[in-house]
Amino acid sequence: MEYKDFDIDYIERTVKIIEQYEILKHQININERFEVTLLTNSLLALIVFPKEKFYSVIPTDRIFTDLKKEMGIPNSFISEKYKTIRELIIDLRHSIAHLNFDFESDHNTNEINKIIFRDDSTETNPKIAEFIPSELANFIRYYSSWQIKNIQEYKKIKNN
Repeated sequence: MEYKDFDIDYIERTVKIIEQYEILKHQININERFEVTLLTNSLLALIVFPKEKFYSVIPTDRIFTDLKKEMGIPNSFISEKYKTIRELIIDLRHSIAHLNFDFESDHNTNEINKIIFRDDSTETNPKIAEFIPSELANFIRYYSSWQIKNIQEYKKIKNN
């Protein structure tokens, strides 16, 4: 299916793929469920690509405990050095684009239970954020809806 508005459609389709996976994953052999791979690949589409074209529409909302709860990431860690979503997204973008992230697994089940994003350019406190997979999916959905709204507003202003 062709793109009518690539910037919006690409984000929406990426989120839709995650939703489709969540519906169908119980039909897949547990050893062939690659949710974390899907989520980290999705971050390329949702954080790396739009940041290159739409830096000015990255939200500048302050990161508070209430916002983390609203986003569905109350148990995930975000370094205190990040005061705004924009600051976080910029460093997440660098972490993703430069493959500066790791996975922590439960050795009994082999399930990945944390995705850890780092800033390897700093020696002091290189950890940017740490998400459990289900909360990373929540973050992706929330941030994507924010981005779509902001890109639409940006384009409306730009076209007037």
